[in-house]
Amino acid sequence: MEQELIVGQDECIHALLERARASGARDARGRLTPECSALVEELWKVAFNALRAFLRDGRILTAGPIPQSLPLLAEDLDYLSKSVYDREDLAMEMIVGAIDPFVTAVVDGSRWDKERSSLATYFVGRCLMNKGTVIEKWVTERRNQQHIREQESSEIWTQLDRLRPFRQESDMLNGFVFQLIQGVPLDVRPILHMIAQGFTIADAARMMGISASAARNRLKRWRTNNVVAPLVKDLPESLWPSDYSLIEYLHSERNRQRRPGDPRRRDQGDAPKQVGQHRRTPALPSGPF
Repeated sequence: MEQELIVGQDECIHALLERARASGARDARGRLTPECSALVEELWKVAFNALRAFLRDGRILTAGPIPQSLPLLAEDLDYLSKSVYDREDLAMEMIVGAIDPFVTAVVDGSRWDKERSSLATYFVGRCLMNKGTVIEKWVTERRNQQHIREQESSEIWTQLDRLRPFRQESDMLNGFVFQLIQGVPLDVRPILHMIAQGFTIADAARMMGISASAARNRLKRWRTNNVVAPLVKDLPESLWPSDYSLIEYLHSERNRQRRPGDPRRRDQGDAPKQVGQHRRTPALPSGPF
């Protein structure tokens, strides 16, 4: 885990350490001396870049002198790979927590062994000793925020469910749509609620603390398994509302699933296919419906 330094940076850091030791780490009021502050500032640059890289590519799970178990899920790592602000905040928290112990151990004392590692690598390692506490705090806050948003969205959807503002006259269709709404998972409802208010999927993802790709995957999985499949299988075509963009896709999907010769299949679907003729299946619309 030896840190890569620019030419002359290692010598500069060593020189700053000697000056900091000569002047002392803190003044009479307990503040860092200018020489010690200069050393910390130079080490901060190295550690800040290294820690952000570890958070971005997932090496944070194994980086550091002491093995630590981190409560990071694949979704958390994906979010960190895309969120510059969270990576910077976490890196700074790890660095801030390492400064005082580092100054006491290295500037005031002599616990650093230059034969084992460079001073920059030693400092980064000291920062990574804080990763367990920092990451656990971040995950806890993230989970709490997600839970609050899901609860708020669930309450809003419960009120909407009671209103049942359906325009279709068919009781069967009303009941079918009502069941679809009731069956929306809690991790999908906030996304649909934000879209209904005019926001984008990316906006909803930011509000939920997940990546936009994760939000799109949730919508696609729910739409495929809980909307398209039941409509194609259980609801008569005569009850399909004509003002939904999904209907064209449902028609093609139902025809695709029926075998040739099925009396329910459209006449033109049973016509023999000519040589060179290719059937084009419309793509699934990008919106939630």
